[in-house]
Amino acid sequence: RAIRDRDRRAPYSGDFTENNIPQITANLVRELYNVDPTSDQLDTLVQLRFDSFVASIDAPDYAAPLLEELKADYKLGVLSNYPCGQAVRTSLEQTNLAHYFDAIVVSGDVGHVKPHPLPFTKVLEQLNVEPAAALYVGDNWLGDVQGAKRIGMDCAFITQFDTPEKFDREPDHVDPDYVIEHLRDLPKCLG
Repeated sequence: RAIRDRDRRAPYSGDFTENNIPQITANLVRELYNVDPTSDQLDTLVQLRFDSFVASIDAPDYAAPLLEELKADYKLGVLSNYPCGQAVRTSLEQTNLAHYFDAIVVSGDVGHVKPHPLPFTKVLEQLNVEPAAALYVGDNWLGDVQGAKRIGMDCAFITQFDTPEKFDREPDHVDPDYVIEHLRDLPKCLG
């Protein structure tokens, strides 16, 4: 758990470079077992990680109706911090939610995690939307709220989820435009 937690927080230091899954998986094996995994073993472990991630994702009952309602009036995008973009896209497909989104950007595909501006600019480019015309919804104080606000987006901070990456408020941090307790409260922030 300590190694996992360290790896989760590592991208948030320095220049916000995303983790490399094969590299952190090999490091995990080295630290736990004091051996270097073979390339075949590493491939197997990375595939197991991918399969486990995808298998663990499900969509709550309210997700599709809410996205359907929002899609009627807005362009929708996903911007996710995760080192494997294909895992996120596969999860969205398997939950039948992918078709609601006009853009899907994952930090593993762009090389940097939020709050770095690159993931935000990529999703805005794909949506063909200016920052001032976008509302970003996120549950990570540093990555989501500070990243969105620094690039000029409005932001709704959602407290529904207990995120593994917790960050304290720093003196230069800004407040979100909205704080919502549940994703179902999002329509109150729009219009």
